[in-house]
Amino acid sequence: MKVFSICVLILLISIAYYLPHLKYFRLTSDEGLIVNGAERILSGQILYKDFPGYPPGTYFLLALSFRLFSSNVIVERLLWWIFLSTACILMFFVARNIMPSFFALGTAIVWMLGMTPSFKVLISFFTLVNLLMIYQYLKNFNQKWLFGCGFAAGLTIYFRQEIGGYAILTTILCVVLHHLFLTHSESESMSLLSRIKSTFLRISSDISKYLLILTISLFPLFLFYFLKKALPSFIHGISMQTIKASSLASKPFPSPFLLSNKKQITVSTIEIFILYFSILLLITVAMILIFRLIKKIHVNDNWLLFTTLTLSNFCFFHVWHWPHLFRLPTRGSLIFLIGGYVAFRSYSHFKAFFEHRVGSRAIQPLIKIILIIIILTPPILFLTYYLTNRSIYKLGIPLLNKTEYSLIEAKKGRVYHLKYWAEEINETINYITNHSLPNETIFCFHQNYFYFLSERKNATGFDQVWVPIIDPASQEQLLLELEKNRPKFIVITHFDCRRYLDSLQPVFDYIVKNYRFDRNFEDFYFLFEREKNNTPDFSIGIFYYLAGKWKKAIYHYKKALSIEPQNYAIKKALLEWSIKKPRHFFRYFEGYIIWPEGNIWHIRWGSPMKNRFQGVIISDQPFRYVKDYKLEDKDVFNYSDYKIIFDARSAYDEDGIDFETPANSKVSFDIQMNNEKDSSKIVKVE
Repeated sequence: MKVFSICVLILLISIAYYLPHLKYFRLTSDEGLIVNGAERILSGQILYKDFPGYPPGTYFLLALSFRLFSSNVIVERLLWWIFLSTACILMFFVARNIMPSFFALGTAIVWMLGMTPSFKVLISFFTLVNLLMIYQYLKNFNQKWLFGCGFAAGLTIYFRQEIGGYAILTTILCVVLHHLFLTHSESESMSLLSRIKSTFLRISSDISKYLLILTISLFPLFLFYFLKKALPSFIHGISMQTIKASSLASKPFPSPFLLSNKKQITVSTIEIFILYFSILLLITVAMILIFRLIKKIHVNDNWLLFTTLTLSNFCFFHVWHWPHLFRLPTRGSLIFLIGGYVAFRSYSHFKAFFEHRVGSRAIQPLIKIILIIIILTPPILFLTYYLTNRSIYKLGIPLLNKTEYSLIEAKKGRVYHLKYWAEEINETINYITNHSLPNETIFCFHQNYFYFLSERKNATGFDQVWVPIIDPASQEQLLLELEKNRPKFIVITHFDCRRYLDSLQPVFDYIVKNYRFDRNFEDFYFLFEREKNNTPDFSIGIFYYLAGKWKKAIYHYKKALSIEPQNYAIKKALLEWSIKKPRHFFRYFEGYIIWPEGNIWHIRWGSPMKNRFQGVIISDQPFRYVKDYKLEDKDVFNYSDYKIIFDARSAYDEDGIDFETPANSKVSFDIQMNNEKDSSKIVKVE
C-alpha cells in the first residue's frame, strides 16, 4: 500500500508539473520529423522507403494516436506526457532497488523537474524499462526474467535502437559474469576442463534463449517491411541513423578550458561542469562498488549496482556527444539515478557521524524538510503559473536558456513558442499559407515543423537535409525531387547556411538558378519563391551572409546592385546588414547608406580603409532637429535651419548624421567620397 501511495503521489505531481506544457512548449525541428512522419504514414507513405527518419516505433505510435483522435499538437504532447509520467514511476521502482524508498522518491522527483514532454523521453523510458527487467533477472536469475529482458530490448529497438543495443550488451555481460563468478555446487567435484565446458554451455544456453526472444520480438518489424517490399530501404535508413550518431560521437570530448572569457560564467561553463560532474558520479559509484566487492557483502546489491553502472556508461554517449543542459535529463536519466545513490551513501555516512556525536533526532527533521520541499516544488511552480500568468518554463528547471513564451495560432492547435521566435514563426507560416495553395508544396532545410503548422506538404522525401549530406546518392535524389515537384517556397535560416553551405553546394546552386529571394522574417527565416532569378548574385550573397562569410557576401551584393541599381530588395538587404552588423558591413563596403524612418532621415558611411566623406544636405523646410552619429571632434559638422555640411574621415567603423524634417518636405543629398561623386557607392533606400 505504501508503494502504491507513492506511485499515486508521483503521478499527481507529474500531472501538476507537466499540464501547462501541453500549451507551453517549443516544437523543435527533431519533433517536426516525428509529426511530419506520422502524417506521411497516415497518407499511405512507407517510412524509409518514401522518407527517412528515426526508428519506426515512434512514428507508428504517433500515427495511431492521430488516427484515433486528431492530428493535433496537443494529442502529440499528451502521448509523450503519458510516457513521461510512467517513466517517473519507473525511476522510483528502479531506484528503490539500490536505495531506500525515501531517497528513491527524491531521485524520481528531482529527475522529473528536469524533463519536458517530448518524444525524447522514450530514451529514458526504455532505458529504465530495460534496467528494471535486468534487475528482476539479477535478483534470482530466473529464466522468465531473462525472456523478459529479451522482449524489452526488442521492443526498445522499435523506438530507440541504440538504447536497445546498450541493453543487449549489458544483459549479455551480466549473464556471462553470473556464470563465471557464481559457484555452482555440482561443479565443485568436476575437473577444470569440465568446469569450463559446463560454464560455457550454460552461458551459451542462456544467451541463445535471450537472443531467440529478442529475434521473435523483432520478427513483426522485419515481416512488415518484407511484405511492403521495403526491407532494403529499412536497413539503409537504420544504417544512416547509425552513421549520423557515430559522426556525432566522434567529435572531441569537450574541454573545461574552452571558454574565451574565463571571468564570466556562461551556459557553456555550466554544460561542461555538468558533464564532468556526471563523470565524477560514475567514478564515485565505481569506487564504492569496488570496495563493496572486496568485502564480499550484499551480493545482489552489488550486481544491481554493477548493472546500473555498466548501462550508465553505455548510455553516457547520449550525454557527452551533445552536452546541452536540456539534453541531460532525457539522455542521462541514469546519471540522476547514480546521483541519488551517491546522495544516499553520503547521507548514511553523515547520519552515522552525526548520530555518534549528537544523536539521531537532530538530523531526521532536516532530511524530512528537504524532502517536503522537493515534493512541493512542482505544485508550487504550477500555482505560480496560474497566479502570475507566467510560463512554468520561466520558473522551473526544464529549460534554463531564456524561456519567455507567446502564442502561435496554427490550424491544427495552439502552439506556444519562444518569444524571440514566435513572431517570426507566425509571420512565416501566415505568409506561406496566404501566398500558396493547399496542393502546392514547400521545402525547409531544417525547420521542418513548418510542414505541420502551415499544412503544406514537403516537396521531397527528406524532412531534414542531414541524409543528403552523408549520402551523396540521396543528394542527387533530393535535387530530382525538387525539380519534379517544384516547391512554391524554400525556407532557409542562418543555421542552415552555416552548417550546409559547403556540403550541399549543388542544392544551393539549384536554388540560385530557379528561385528568387522573396523576404526574410526578422532576419531569421529567409524565404525563396519559385521564379527564375534575374540577379543570381543577390541570392548567392544572401547565402554567404547567412553563413557569416561577409567578404563574399558583400562582393555578390555589390555585383547584383551594379546589374540592377534600383532593385529595392538588394538595397534593403544592404541596409539591414549595415544596421545589424555595421562593423562587418563597412569592413567590406565603402560608401553611404541613406534611409528614412518616418520623417527622420539617417545617413551612415564607412569603408575598409580610411577615406574622406563630405557633402551637403538641403531641406526645403526647416529641420526639426539635427544630430551627429559617432563623429569625431576633428570632423567638420555644421548645420543651419535648411542646410547640413559635413566633412569627415572614417575607416572600419560607421559614422553618420540623423535629422528630422516636417512631413512632405523635400530633401536633397549632394555627397562625395574623396572629392568624387560615385552613384555606385550611394545606397538610398526609400
